[in-house]
Amino acid sequence: MSEGKPRTSQDLDPNVVLGALIRELREQAKLSQEEVGTRAEIDEREIASIEAGQLEPTWGDLRRIAGALRVPLPELLARLESRD
Repeated sequence: MSEGKPRTSQDLDPNVVLGALIRELREQAKLSQEEVGTRAEIDEREIASIEAGQLEPTWGDLRRIAGALRVPLPELLARLESRD
């Protein structure tokens, strides 16, 4: 068993942190992955992969996802930065 300092968001893959934030915002908006995908014109399987931290979204994808969630992109990025 390894002892050490607790893991922080800085220790995590940035895609995992971003995916968790997108999932959190989607759930707060009471939207399904399919609904976000439809609004963002992105396949729902890609939304699932982004939320799982397995796929890094392009800037265009990120802008469309923020729009689908009705969260301004600067706010989404600020929330992401505040997780550090």
